[in-house]
Amino acid sequence: MKTLREVITSQDPGYDWRANKSVAKLIDARVEERSGVWPGKHRNVHVWWETPNGYAVGFNENPSTGWSWPVAKIKSR
Repeated sequence: MKTLREVITSQDPGYDWRANKSVAKLIDARVEERSGVWPGKHRNVHVWWETPNGYAVGFNENPSTGWSWPVAKIKSR
């Protein structure tokens, strides 16, 4: 299993995760890759990672605003 830090640096090497407080809290968490329905509000997330404590971190590839890394709480499993 990879950490979120490993995932982010491989997908988006120039991203400064320190500026996103939600991502910074989870940066060393182990994550499992997911695809399918993103549990958050962003519409351009096609792949995302789940943390053991119930959070989802997605790679939002929005063509009009650029890339971002939104975080969403997974409501139920």
